[in-house]
Amino acid sequence: MPSPRFPAALALCAALTACQAPDMAPVDATDPAPLIGGATGVAASIEFRTAGEPDDAGAAAARLTLADALRDALLHDPRLQQSLARWHRAHAAAAESRILPNPLLSIGVGFAESLSDSKVTVGLTREIAGYLQRPHKAGAADARARTAAEEAFVVALDVVAQTRETYLAAQSADARRPSIEKRMELLTRQRDLHAQALKEGEGLKSDLTALEAERAAIDVELADLDADRTRARIDLARLVGRPSDPGAWSLDAWPALPSAVTSARPWIDGALGRRPEVRAIGWELAALGEERALVETWPWEGASAGLEAEYDEGLTLGPVAEIPIRLFDPSAPRTAGIDAADAELRHRAVEVRRQVIRDVRQALADEAAARRALDLLDRVLLPLLENRRAEVDAARRLGEAEIAILVLADRELQDARSRRVELEQRVLDARIRLERAAGGPGDAPLPPPPVPGAEPPAGGTPR
Repeated sequence: MPSPRFPAALALCAALTACQAPDMAPVDATDPAPLIGGATGVAASIEFRTAGEPDDAGAAAARLTLADALRDALLHDPRLQQSLARWHRAHAAAAESRILPNPLLSIGVGFAESLSDSKVTVGLTREIAGYLQRPHKAGAADARARTAAEEAFVVALDVVAQTRETYLAAQSADARRPSIEKRMELLTRQRDLHAQALKEGEGLKSDLTALEAERAAIDVELADLDADRTRARIDLARLVGRPSDPGAWSLDAWPALPSAVTSARPWIDGALGRRPEVRAIGWELAALGEERALVETWPWEGASAGLEAEYDEGLTLGPVAEIPIRLFDPSAPRTAGIDAADAELRHRAVEVRRQVIRDVRQALADEAAARRALDLLDRVLLPLLENRRAEVDAARRLGEAEIAILVLADRELQDARSRRVELEQRVLDARIRLERAAGGPGDAPLPPPPVPGAEPPAGGTPR
């Protein structure tokens, strides 16, 4: 009778229960989004968004502080959202690595002349390698998810540094304008006085022409300055997520210079310890360590074990195993490939560390050079030019100097004052680059990972 053949299904149900995978720890990788604000020193709550933003995110504002610009840049920069998407993809891959392959169900029917004499064979098997490889696959996937998190920190730090530099450029254009406009006012008054003197039959027409020419030169300088201002504000509008914003904001006052750095060593040591680029390589090495451990499981690849039930005259149930015959060993080329990738990463680590040291030293050298030039300008050059201008003006009033000499003295003094703003900008730019090279604002390191064991294993060894 056909019905007695189906007790084999009961055996398969029992086998399915026996083949369930043991629980594993959840994905060992923390979402970087909530940590980005603290890592960059910006009061911003970052979240991953699955939908793209409109071209202009938010309405234009009358005032844009540096804090607002940094917050808006982190909230709306599509590069940061792309990096967070890469982390979510790596996180999903880590979760998938914990899932064992599904068991394989095989059903065979041997037909005979009589249906009652037919044989039914039912088998349920599962890959052996899946059990052995799952911990190492999960470890490698977790390490790569942590690599993606560090790369998100890299993008965030770049966004903050770029926004600070662009904001400073916009401030610089505003800071240089008042002294130029003041000089224009002085020239305009002198021009008016000379024009009146010519009407009264005094003075020289060439003096009036010289003043008019100098005013025209200042107009050209102001036009160039306006172009620089517009360019910086367009760049800043894009960074804060509103590229169509006219950029008619009022900005923060020109910032004070930070204290000078006395020693490079603490900055270098801090940078090597907290730069996310360095940490990302450490996690890549950890992932390779897990992949190296996977090579040891190669003899079990393709092997399976399970149960098989057959009904002929009666029900038979027993274990079944499939073991491939390994004529060729693939472990050597696999290990060689992993070793080559490991060597590449270690050389890249040397390159990155050397670049970090170079970035810190170069930023410090640029800041120190700008400070020395600024000190000479304040102590020596500006006082001399101011005295010279006063002396030429006094001589001009006595008729002992031509107007062209006074115009030249005015121009040199104005150039020195503009140069002072440029030198201060160089100091501030160098400090921005120094903090970026160190991996964070000021002396604040990246926030500590919230779970134990968050540092990459030394040498990338498997866990």
